[in-house]
Amino acid sequence: MKIVVVKLSLLYVSVIVISLMFTSQSFAKIDPKTIGGMWLFDEGQGDIAKDSSGNGNNGKLKNGPKWVKGKFDEALSFGGPNSNNCVLAPDSKSLSMTKNMTLIRHLDERNKRRNDGVMYMMDGIDACKGLYSVRPPAYIFRGYYGLPYVRYATEELGGLPKAKFLAALRAEGAGVSSGAPGGHGHLQAIFRERNHPAFTRPEVKREVKYEEGDLPNSENPRQDLFTIPAFPTPSNQLLDQYIEAFKKVTENAEELLE
Repeated sequence: MKIVVVKLSLLYVSVIVISLMFTSQSFAKIDPKTIGGMWLFDEGQGDIAKDSSGNGNNGKLKNGPKWVKGKFDEALSFGGPNSNNCVLAPDSKSLSMTKNMTLIRHLDERNKRRNDGVMYMMDGIDACKGLYSVRPPAYIFRGYYGLPYVRYATEELGGLPKAKFLAALRAEGAGVSSGAPGGHGHLQAIFRERNHPAFTRPEVKREVKYEEGDLPNSENPRQDLFTIPAFPTPSNQLLDQYIEAFKKVTENAEELLE
């Protein structure tokens, strides 16, 4: 019989839920119709972790995880990332990952469709006065999970402020935003404190020295950039509507100055 290994890196775990879908982090309620397995770890004894989903995927404790008091009721204590403590769940239809694997199979196709749409829109934007798309070099494949950038040359549009330009685009229905890469991420605790959990492994010898002013370009991002959407499956009609909005606003920039 095949088995599915459910292995945890957290020291204390009180609830595990497997749901057969790809999603970003959220706080949605658990749907009993789609859940594959749910192990509450509330037994407190024995070598079986019962599946509360109703699918019968009871797990078997292997290599000595210990029952302890959790934050809520009982819990299992695992030995950390270097241990082989785990809970084994049986292979079953409800835990099948076939659907997810099918989605991965089409990932390249979906990425290409998104990227082709971005390049199509950028070609149209580049034909507009004062707008310059920011593109990766030809030898780099850019997966547009983040938003693409366009440089706005205010001096070429009579000094029209970027805020007014973007407001006019939004009035035409274009989803654009002011913004630029950069910020103060390197000044967060994870990059400045050696006692942060990310640096507690013995093999990590790195010294953290980031201070304010060390990365001036990141701390002071460019103010002449804005973002455009990266649609997953855009139609040419939608992209043409965006391009027409850019043309209309740039061609009437002088009127926006009045």
